[in-house]
Amino acid sequence: MNGMESFRCTFQIFVLIGIVSLAILVFPANADGGQVVLNPTDDTYVDEWNDESNYGAKSELKIGDSSGDWADYFYRAWLKFDLSSIPSEATGITAILELHESSWLGVSETHNVSVYVCPENSWSEYALKWGNMPLYNRTLSLDCEFVHTSETWYSWNVTKAIDNSTTLTVVLEESWLHDGAKYVQFDSKEAGNNIPRLTIRWTGVVPEFPSFLIISLFMIATLLAAIIHRKKHIGIR
Repeated sequence: MNGMESFRCTFQIFVLIGIVSLAILVFPANADGGQVVLNPTDDTYVDEWNDESNYGAKSELKIGDSSGDWADYFYRAWLKFDLSSIPSEATGITAILELHESSWLGVSETHNVSVYVCPENSWSEYALKWGNMPLYNRTLSLDCEFVHTSETWYSWNVTKAIDNSTTLTVVLEESWLHDGAKYVQFDSKEAGNNIPRLTIRWTGVVPEFPSFLIISLFMIATLLAAIIHRKKHIGIR
């Protein structure tokens, strides 16, 4: 076997090993798309006028900013989700938050409701109140929705809030100030029906390439290269 033939054979072996490795990496990822629908582990709202009150047991989530004759009314809804069921290596993720508006008197004015992410997840629905709610960035809205009809589902895209964390907290608040005590309300998980849901979809999962396969492929390549080298020198003799 001359030098050129030896090089060609060695090159072909390494190309074959590369193709097999790539197939192992790519093919499983294209087959592992999925979806989960999550309900909140905690949900409640806070009330600026009653800043020491807790509403964790309520069946509704109030949201609104309004100015009345005697006081201003600010309500914000808080929801927490457990994301541990999402594969850690999931790719192509989309996340949609859905709430069902349930004002029994109807919605008298259009409300612009924005959603934000809060990095603090240690709160609980039976302890949270206006006076102790965690801080969050109110300048970075994930999405907003015009709420104008009761007994209707509304949705917000919260994909940007999904990262490697296993817990997600979102806060919904009114972006417009209304005259009078006006707000919208959505069913909480205590309502029993039409409870909040977070639908998360992913298109694939990048598998962790097992280290033993890398070692095995390296050993095979080394062995084949040694065999070719040996045959080359035997041929020279």
